[in-house]
Amino acid sequence: ITPDAHSQMKSHNRATLFMALGVPLVVSRSPVYEELVVDGVTGFTFGSAEELAALSARLADRALVERVRAAAMARAGDYALERLLPLWRQVVGC
Repeated sequence: ITPDAHSQMKSHNRATLFMALGVPLVVSRSPVYEELVVDGVTGFTFGSAEELAALSARLADRALVERVRAAAMARAGDYALERLLPLWRQVVGC
């Protein structure tokens, strides 16, 4: 939750793995995630310790969590092997 170098080195891959598994994703608001994690749509974001503490109320809303889970799993599908493998094959000429 700080703008230091360590906090800016987040993993898109790790976030996508959790999304594909249907785990509700909670991440700090960061440019790294801004195209992947849309607050309340494909995950939950926070920008301060206060916002993080307030997330518990949103996570208690089962309907919201289920909608986010479904959207996140669909979004993670964009990174499925079946979709990406043909693209990599084009790049390397196989």
